[in-house]
Amino acid sequence: MKPSVSGKEPPRVVDQAEHEDRDRGEQNLGGDPDGIAEGLEAVYPPRLRHLASFSTGDAGELARSLDELLALSAEERAELGAAARRAAVDLWSWAGVARRLLEPFD
Repeated sequence: MKPSVSGKEPPRVVDQAEHEDRDRGEQNLGGDPDGIAEGLEAVYPPRLRHLASFSTGDAGELARSLDELLALSAEERAELGAAARRAAVDLWSWAGVARRLLEPFD
């Protein structure tokens, strides 16, 4: 076990596995990457759905996706932005989360 100290939290001890997860970038920052990609794919235009995600660790795939995103027209970028905004509001806003939590009681 290693001590872990940050400027805002009191010192605490974390186990080695937690440090290893952080080192690999696997800490949970509030969203499941697969769930986020699925939400975006559901609202992206079919011809652009493949741009919602890339395989972890595949730098070549990421580079190709970024190249394709950068090559989009202003209209296509606006279309993707509007779709992503819809997904964010519908799936991940407080109102969207509350609506889904309350659905079983309707």
